[in-house]
Amino acid sequence: MVIYLFLCSNLNIQFLVIELDAKAVVDVFLNPNYQNIAVSPILEDCRQLLLRFQQIQVKHCFCQANRCADLLARMSLDQVTDFVSFNCLPVDIRGIVEEDVVGLFVNRLYPVSVLAV
Repeated sequence: MVIYLFLCSNLNIQFLVIELDAKAVVDVFLNPNYQNIAVSPILEDCRQLLLRFQQIQVKHCFCQANRCADLLARMSLDQVTDFVSFNCLPVDIRGIVEEDVVGLFVNRLYPVSVLAV
């Protein structure tokens, strides 16, 4: 997540909505008092990067609604390079995007959680 926050910051994005299908991770971000020796350095890096944005929303979504991100993550396992940036829609996710365009309904979000920055 650090790399994505850094990338968004470098693109001068000021308003950011982060949807995660890992409820535990959302809870960690929303709890400023959370500490864990194993993840605290990464969490602190993320929190410092979050300060670069004017407004942040961290939301928990159902994993079924996160199909595009899930497929991209699985595609990354086959990548030779560490980082890939697409200039256009990858063919592998076209079907998921088309289902979204025609209105295939998937309940996306749990109640909204907002992270005050």
